[in-house]
Amino acid sequence: MKDGDKIKFSYMKMPNPVGENVMANVSSLPALLDYVDYDEQFEKGYLKPIDIILTSMGWSHKKISTLERFFV
Repeated sequence: MKDGDKIKFSYMKMPNPVGENVMANVSSLPALLDYVDYDEQFEKGYLKPIDIILTSMGWSHKKISTLERFFV
C-alpha cells in the first residue's frame, strides 16, 4: 500500500487464518471469502451511514409497530 491508494475493508469472522477482525486489500476482494462477516459488513458499510441521514429526517430503517399505524 502506498499513499493515495484506495483500500477495501473486509470485516472478518473470528477465528480466521489471519487472526484479525478487519482486513484491508488494495486491489481485490480477500482470498478468504469464507471468513468474511457479511452481517457486520452490511451494518457498518451501509446501515450505519444511511442511519445518520434517516435520523436527521425523523425516519428509521427499522420497522416500528405503533397504534397510530394501526388506525391509519
